[in-house]
Amino acid sequence: MSIFDIVVRFSCVFPHRSVHVGLTFNYSFSSVKDVLSNFKKSLKTQIITMFTLKEDQLQSLQVQEGSILVGFSVEPSSGGKDLSEFADDITEKVRKHELVIHFSGITFVAEPTSC
Repeated sequence: MSIFDIVVRFSCVFPHRSVHVGLTFNYSFSSVKDVLSNFKKSLKTQIITMFTLKEDQLQSLQVQEGSILVGFSVEPSSGGKDLSEFADDITEKVRKHELVIHFSGITFVAEPTSC
């Protein structure tokens, strides 16, 4: 099992497109469950910075147990990052082991899934 699985899906719903991302970090949910709101805030800030998104582009951030399951959507925004470019960027970062999240002394490194 890899440390990280990534699912990137495009949703074409007229008149908007969005990118839905699902991430699985193979770490115990107990490492973040007592500080979940802080973890979500940190995660959102790091993703926005890492991918140069506008704050309103990252929507519906969810973190659930089952390792650490993270889901969110990236929506179009005037002057915001192009969605196709974002999808390519996040996929490439995972493949190159460059998607790294830091929280509470833990470094969560994204690893691609073997296909």
